[in-house]
Amino acid sequence: MRATPLHLLSSYCPPRSSLLVLVFLQPSSPAFDFIAPVQTHPAPLSEMSTSQQWRHAGLMVAVAMVVLFIGSADAWGCPSGFKNCDPYKPGCETCIKNDVNNCGDCKKQCKDLPYTTKKCADGKCVYSCKPGWADCDKNMNNGCETDTGKDATNCGACGKCCKQVPYAVTKCSGGKCQEPVCKAGWGNCDKNMWSNGCEKDLGKDTANCGSCYNKCKVTLKGGEATCSGGKCGQQCKKGTKFDKTKNCCVPVKAY
Repeated sequence: MRATPLHLLSSYCPPRSSLLVLVFLQPSSPAFDFIAPVQTHPAPLSEMSTSQQWRHAGLMVAVAMVVLFIGSADAWGCPSGFKNCDPYKPGCETCIKNDVNNCGDCKKQCKDLPYTTKKCADGKCVYSCKPGWADCDKNMNNGCETDTGKDATNCGACGKCCKQVPYAVTKCSGGKCQEPVCKAGWGNCDKNMWSNGCEKDLGKDTANCGSCYNKCKVTLKGGEATCSGGKCGQQCKKGTKFDKTKNCCVPVKAY
């Protein structure tokens, strides 16, 4: 059997049940090959010289010390960053520096948070927002709560507001502010959206009735145009009334 370098054993932690077995092995056992090559069939201890007996005893002590040092995680403690979190596996099998299920300590899980990706870095849970989402309230307990692709007050990034103008709605799409859209019944008839928004009431304005530049006409003599609900009409002016015989508006007589 080849000799096994000692530095390869530093990451190996055998169960405690193996310690006593190794301590009482004879030097002829292959288990001693990783310390130093020995004779396959050594002479009985009584026939060994004094130096050979000391060597035999020294090997026994050295093996016991090495096995105790690297073999018992409970007795000697695990290397920094490792712990024995799985009782069904030998040694210090868990790296608590990067294990999301044992982050910083055994069974300390990094919890799932909305719209985030999680990882364990140096024993601490670290979260990052998924694309299109952000932690704008600075409260990671609720994850990355803001959809920066649609939120007009956080469009593309936290705190980036889309400018709002009168009687219009400015939406955010794909993280970019869109051109404002007039609310129902309102029109941007002066083509100056960013200054005064949708300034015309298309439901009442006789010069822009129902749509921009749709001016209501007057065919009734003595009458005036009206716009109601975006539809043109006409009526007699104040102080007059419609005369069916004359088919026009006439002054109201005072009694």
